[in-house]
Amino acid sequence: MASAGAGLTVAQYARHRRQLGLTGQTPQAVRKALLAGRIVTLSNGRLSPSAADEAWARNTDPLQQRGVGGKPALCVTPSLASAPAAVPSRGTSLDGLELNKSVAEAVYLRGKKALAKELVTAARREWPAFIANVSAACFDALPAEERLVARATEISLFAYLLENWLEDYLQGASLPEVDWSIFGADAERMKAECEDVRRYWRGDVE
Repeated sequence: MASAGAGLTVAQYARHRRQLGLTGQTPQAVRKALLAGRIVTLSNGRLSPSAADEAWARNTDPLQQRGVGGKPALCVTPSLASAPAAVPSRGTSLDGLELNKSVAEAVYLRGKKALAKELVTAARREWPAFIANVSAACFDALPAEERLVARATEISLFAYLLENWLEDYLQGASLPEVDWSIFGADAERMKAECEDVRRYWRGDVE
C-alpha cells in the first residue's frame, strides 16, 4: 500500500475503511462520497485517510455511521402494526358517525331545496320576459293564434317543466308569481295557456 503521506487511491481507502470497520468499505461507496462532496482528494488526486475519515464522519448522517460490532447503525421506524390500536370510548364512535351522517344529509337536503327554489324563482322571473322580448325574432312569422301557443309552450317548457322536475324539493317554498302583464293584451290568454300545459304535464287532465 502507498504511504499515508502520499495519500491513498480510492480502492486503498475503501480497504482502509473496511479494516477499521467503518461504512464506505467499497470503491463505489468512496466514489459516491467524493461525488457528494462529503470527502475531498488531495492535490495529487489521492485521499488522506485521516482527513477523509474526519470529513466522512462530519458530513455523514449519524444513523449511517458505525454501529455495534462495526456494522452500520440502522434507523428503526416503529411499525404501525405494533402500535396499540385506539379503542373508541363507548357510546361515541359509531353513535358519532351516525350523528354526523344525519347532520350531513340534513345539510345536503337543505342545500338542494335552496338551489331548487333559486332556479325556479329565476325561471319565473326571467324566462317569460325573455320570451316576450324575442317574439319578433322567433314568433312573429306565425299566425296570431299559433304565435300565442308557441310562446306559452316555450315559457312552460322552461319554467313549469323545471318546477315539475324539482317538485320534491319545492314543498312549502314561497315562489314569485309570473308577471303576465309583459304580454300586454295577450296576458290572460298566455297565463291560461301555460296553466293548461302545466296541468297536462302534471297529469291533472282527463
